[in-house]
Amino acid sequence: MAQAPNILARTPPVLPSNETIAQFCLQHDPHPTSVGVSCPLPQGGTVWIKFGTFVSLTEAQTQRYVFDRIDPQWSLRVAQVFHEFEKDGVVYIIMEEIQGETVMELGNLQVAVERIACALDEFIRIPPPEGEELGPLDGGLMEHPMFPDIQAATRYESKSALGEHITRILKLTRDHHLDVNFEEDERILWPADFDEANFKFVGDKVYWFDYRNVNILPESFKIHDLTNSHFWISSDIGRTYLDMRPATESSTVRLLKIALYLAMGGTSAHGQCDWVPGRRQAVAISIKADRKNRRKCRGHRESEHPTLDERNQQPG
Repeated sequence: MAQAPNILARTPPVLPSNETIAQFCLQHDPHPTSVGVSCPLPQGGTVWIKFGTFVSLTEAQTQRYVFDRIDPQWSLRVAQVFHEFEKDGVVYIIMEEIQGETVMELGNLQVAVERIACALDEFIRIPPPEGEELGPLDGGLMEHPMFPDIQAATRYESKSALGEHITRILKLTRDHHLDVNFEEDERILWPADFDEANFKFVGDKVYWFDYRNVNILPESFKIHDLTNSHFWISSDIGRTYLDMRPATESSTVRLLKIALYLAMGGTSAHGQCDWVPGRRQAVAISIKADRKNRRKCRGHRESEHPTLDERNQQPG
């Protein structure tokens, strides 16, 4: 079925050349990782440019995908992407510049949280592309805070593949008898990054920014992330959202709370020993081609916090 025309889209402005855009941005920041800058246009007006070595073309693809599927009646809004390109290892995403209030500028944190929760409820109504794969829309490596360095080391072709990976991790712990099964979960398009900088309020609309950590995931991740987020505002967002959409915590979510405290490796080279708060052991995780090389770290008392040197001396 063809995608209906987006009535929210406006005619893209005439943009400078890629070379001119790159020069302008690098004058602002010669060594960018992920930054943004307002760029004036010769004919008047401005655009916002997100650029850096940590920015990806997939972000632009995902942002376009969400923008094209927003119901005009929703409060959720997305900045329209006009152009994207990569030059010398730096990705540039040119989009409309949104003038609005930040979470703190709105003046009422409770109201901000309630409005973001409503926008989130709309966000996850956007259906993911058909298929079985999990991860970003381009079929690449999943990016989520549960992974070391944010990015997964392997692709997940299905819900069962991810469940089997987490089950293997659990087998390295005292919860070795447990299995994770996502087969009853719906696949949802899920934004894992709830940093307050990712939201702006314009009238009764909520603009959602930063699409690097938007992935197709099993629905259990929704409940897990809303109750175990690293972002200070997310716990309030989670409580508000779960008041709107009550959900029973499944056994799968409880297993995620165990497994996602642990580093998920998945390569022949990666292995990490992490102190896990509230548990009596540190776990060495190294998912290698030869599984015989994987060993558990020795346990520690809860009151002990080993130093980096002590960790390096531990077996595993």
